[in-house]
Amino acid sequence: MSGHHEGRNPGSIPNRWLHCPRKSSGLIANKFLAFKTPLSEKFNDQVPIGCRFGPKMIFNSMKSYKMDKIEEGRISSRLDFKQLRAAYKFCMDKEVEVEKPIEVSIGLWIDLTNTSRFYDKAEVESENCRYLKLQCRGHGETPSEEQTRTFIHICQKFIAQHPSDVIGVHCTHGFNRTGFLIVSYLVEQINSSVGGAIKQFAEARQVFRFHSTAPMNAPFLQGC
Repeated sequence: MSGHHEGRNPGSIPNRWLHCPRKSSGLIANKFLAFKTPLSEKFNDQVPIGCRFGPKMIFNSMKSYKMDKIEEGRISSRLDFKQLRAAYKFCMDKEVEVEKPIEVSIGLWIDLTNTSRFYDKAEVESENCRYLKLQCRGHGETPSEEQTRTFIHICQKFIAQHPSDVIGVHCTHGFNRTGFLIVSYLVEQINSSVGGAIKQFAEARQVFRFHSTAPMNAPFLQGC
């Protein structure tokens, strides 16, 4: 028994979940996939067929994602214009093969929800993916400093050990808690500005209402 509410009645689906975008439109900072919580088949009678979203759909969707070259567990920086022009000319003159983007898969799945009723973690682990529960309170509360440090440490260690794998992160709607922690990582580990990191997350996660000047200890994203 997994302890993930095996009974017949799973409870109701989360408020405002049904029409929230399922996941980020692309990889955030070449490393993170943000999404709302998947729901197991136990919720199917409450969810129209076209709105269903289970863990397996996340793994299947990874076929459409590619990752640029990773160096030493960190995101490789983009070429400036002069470097790009020189590299392009060299490739054309020498007819060398340009390195192709890496096909990626989710190697670490971080669940931030404050419950275990939405799906069975075995559905994740059966995909050869590590499941980690970092339980954070929602309803407008951002993760604590300790939770934020834990998230950053876990991600930093995982990226160093598995530079070609993606980290999937979700809370209930895939906005506030998920956004706060991913933004915190981008600011602390790759030196993004707070505003720039929030903008990157909001655009990828299709969040159209956000506060780019919000302090890091307060909610800064508004979900659907």
